[in-house]
Amino acid sequence: MATALLVYEHHIVRRSLRGFLESHSELAVVGEASDEDEAVRLAQRLQPDVIIIDSWLRGLSAQCAARRIVQTCPKSRILIVPTRGPHNSIENWVRSGISGYLLEDSTPDELIQAIDAVVKGKGYLCPTIAQRVLEAVSHPRPANGATPSCLTNREAEVLQLVAEGLSTKEVATRLGIAFRTAESYRTAAMSKLGIHKVSDLVRFAVREGLVVP
Repeated sequence: MATALLVYEHHIVRRSLRGFLESHSELAVVGEASDEDEAVRLAQRLQPDVIIIDSWLRGLSAQCAARRIVQTCPKSRILIVPTRGPHNSIENWVRSGISGYLLEDSTPDELIQAIDAVVKGKGYLCPTIAQRVLEAVSHPRPANGATPSCLTNREAEVLQLVAEGLSTKEVATRLGIAFRTAESYRTAAMSKLGIHKVSDLVRFAVREGLVVP
């Protein structure tokens, strides 16, 4: 029997999804997480076959969690099943190493189909998302168009928190790092992206799906 880890901020969502999956699929839910650090920690310990994760997590982008899990748990497949939009960062999700992406209005049957596909080592994108990926490939960004994929996990985390309005001191406190360390991550991230003003950083973060507009 395949195993799964559920990663959603809200307890009621995790419980509802767990009940559905255990009643309608050959899948054993072996763990639940509500934030990035807990998700990575459980993924490393449990090594589940599939990790079903929301596109937004408390405090930090779920993309950061996905990248960390891909790096440390290569055998676990990641399926994004969001509870809300917007979905304006599909390219970055694909680059992060996920195996599948649905939309919040996907049907229960499609969810089961997607899980079956990723557990078997295949990829699965719902038709709307697949079309967006095709359009992105057909109309790529300019060569100098920076994306979050050029950032380290920590740089992406700092960038998101700054875009959400936190000061460098608050970012350091939230992440449990020194002020100068947070400042260096912020400087490095903005330099890589060619961004010099916080207002431009906010616009970039919204465009790339790192923060909710």
